Amino acid sequence: MRHGAGRPFVTVKLAVSADGMIGRKGRGNVAITGETARDWTHLQRARSEAILIGASTARLDDPQLTVRLPGLESRSPLRVIPVGAKGIDRKVNLVDRFSAHRLAIIAETDSPVDAPPSVEVLRVEGKRAARTSPRRSLLSPAKAFRTCWSNPAPASTRPCSMPASSTVSLF
Repeated sequence: MRHGAGRPFVTVKLAVSADGMIGRKGRGNVAITGETARDWTHLQRARSEAILIGASTARLDDPQLTVRLPGLESRSPLRVIPVGAKGIDRKVNLVDRFSAHRLAIIAETDSPVDAPPSVEVLRVEGKRAARTSPRRSLLSPAKAFRTCWSNPAPASTRPCSMPASSTVSLF
């Protein structure tokens, strides 16, 4: 069905500790998995065309989102960050650090994005959430995916464009 509908295959990975937590406030990235799970994660990345994380995860965990298995390093996927209304800046190493690995940021039309020219910035119209903070956004992962797969730019200039049969991992 997904092939006929032009939808990507999506893999979701979430590391949760025994007490149901995903980290500790103020401590950033906290290792809660072992070597076997980390190797599996890198193998899933190597099998994926793209990896998507939220802007808060990018800010707090400061991930590399690359494949670090011997012999598979060149298989690192496109890294995608939907940022919503708050935007993102070069304080996030994933954005500022020079890398041979592609990065696409999907941001609301008026959100601030400070990124080097090597980073693809895709602008989408966002919807402010009613009855919440004025900085809260409703930029959904579904909208991020549609933006990546339907980018009208020429194929040679759109690193976020992938075939419908692509595998995307959410980390």
